[in-house]
Amino acid sequence: MQKHDLVANFRDVLTGTVGHFPVGRTTEFEGSTITLPITAQLKNGWQSTESVDLKAFMRLELDRRIINQHNRAQFEFDIVVWELYGQSGLLSEKFGGEAWVTFSLTPEPVKQPRSICFANQEGADFPATIIYSAGYNVFVDQRQITDGQMGIAICTPIVSIPPRNVLVAFEKPFEDRDLGLSFDSGCCWGMETITPEEFLDGANRARRIRGWPSVKDPYGSFFGEKAQQ
Repeated sequence: MQKHDLVANFRDVLTGTVGHFPVGRTTEFEGSTITLPITAQLKNGWQSTESVDLKAFMRLELDRRIINQHNRAQFEFDIVVWELYGQSGLLSEKFGGEAWVTFSLTPEPVKQPRSICFANQEGADFPATIIYSAGYNVFVDQRQITDGQMGIAICTPIVSIPPRNVLVAFEKPFEDRDLGLSFDSGCCWGMETITPEEFLDGANRARRIRGWPSVKDPYGSFFGEKAQQ
């Protein structure tokens, strides 16, 4: 492809003249990395902050593409499974042993909010804005440290589903003053479509850290008796 063709193609993507949202209902498996600042009060009284990389695995149920009342394309979607895991040197020091942080969606009866993606203009799906919404629990090893925490992740403009080669603002703060621990705003990066097998492998690794049994079906339930198999 000639240089001017590459420039024209890049311009078409940025202006939304090519590409579109998923047309029908579909299941999407996504992998990414979430970088999250963690602040902890240590036993010596000092407070310290560390940026922790958490591997993230999601299963999404995407609704069909529609044209909304503002004459812009959009689709809504549900985050059905969301599992993160990462090792923290700071929390290892705080708790006196190797510490792993995991996130998991809060199960029922908590109702998960819907997420949405919408075009930034009429007549083309991209560029667009995407907003991920979720209620989640946080664990350090097998210890649950928060329940039903709500948060969002936002990115604009995006030119693909999932958003690629962009940083997604990760706004899921948490603070426990009694425990001396807080999570600040971070970012999500490296988002990509993954296979059901890759998703299942990553999600089960997070579950095993919490002492939960593995799930065998990537399309099945991840709740029930903590681990529906």
